Amino acid sequence: MKEVFGKLALLCAARSFGIESEEDLAKRARFSSAEVLRISLTNWGLSGMLPRRDKSQGSAHPKPPRPERRARVAGPVKDLPPASNATPLFREKLEALARGNEELRNRKGKLQGSRFIESQVWPDRAYAHLAGLPEETKQLFALALDDASESGGWLTNGILFNIGEGTHAPSAPLPALIAVYMLMDGEIGPLLDALYLGTPSEEVAEKIKKRVEDKKGPGTEDGLKALAQQLATLVCGGDLRPGRKAPDVSPRENSLACRITERREEGRADAVIFQELYPHGLSGPELTRKEFRRLADLQLRWPWA
Repeated sequence: MKEVFGKLALLCAARSFGIESEEDLAKRARFSSAEVLRISLTNWGLSGMLPRRDKSQGSAHPKPPRPERRARVAGPVKDLPPASNATPLFREKLEALARGNEELRNRKGKLQGSRFIESQVWPDRAYAHLAGLPEETKQLFALALDDASESGGWLTNGILFNIGEGTHAPSAPLPALIAVYMLMDGEIGPLLDALYLGTPSEEVAEKIKKRVEDKKGPGTEDGLKALAQQLATLVCGGDLRPGRKAPDVSPRENSLACRITERREEGRADAVIFQELYPHGLSGPELTRKEFRRLADLQLRWPWA
C-alpha cells in the first residue's frame, strides 16, 4: 500500500501543476504507461482522478476511432479427426512420387511450339548390369521396364522406349514433384537452373513467384500455396467464406486466450485474470485491456481440454 499511496501523491502533485496528458501523468507518478495508469486508477475506484481528455488529442470532441477488425468469436468446439488417419494414404502417394522421381533419369523430352513431348527410354543393355546394382535400384529399374513393356513399350536396336504424348504441360509426375518442392519452401532459383530451357528473365521469375506465393487481390489470382491451403480447409471440414478474413492467431495469443478461458471457467473475474497476466503477457509485449477483451472473445481452450 505504501507504493500505491506514493504514486497517488505524485499524481496529485502533477495534477496540481495543471498536467493533463495521461502520458506525462504516468511518467510523473511512476507508472510504466498511460494504459497502466488508467487500469490502476479504475481498479482502485479512483478513475475520477483521470483527466477528462488528453489535450494532445486536439479537439474536445474527437472523432470516434474506427472499429478494430476483430477475429470472429469462436463457435462450438469441434475436435478434428487425427491427421494421422491419412498417413497411410499420404505414404502410398509419396512412395509413388519417390519412384517417379527416380524414373526421371529415363525421361527424354522436347518442346515443340507450346507442346511438351516426353517419352521414356531405357537402354536394353542395362539388363546385363543389374547384378551389380543395389537391390533397391535393381527393383526400381526392373519395375520401370515391366511397366513400360506392359503399357506398350517398344524394344528396338537394344533400346526399350515408351513413346509419350504431346501436351501443353509437362506430363506426370513432374507437375506434382514441382508442386511438392515449392509447397515445401523449395527455392525457385535452383529449380530454374535445373529445369528451365535457357536462362529465365526477371519477368518469368516474377510470374513463377506469383503462381506460388500470391493471395487473391485486385488483378491477381491465388497462388499454389493459397490454393493448397483452401483445399486443405475444405478437406478438413472448414468453410471458405467470402469477404475479409479474421487475422490469424499467433502461438502467444492462443496461449493467452486459452488461459483466460480456463480462469473464467474457474470462476475468476476478468479484472483478476487481467492482473495475473499483465504486464508480462507470457514473455511477450505488455498485455493491454483492449487485447485482453479481444483474446477473451475467442473462447479458445487448451488442446488437451
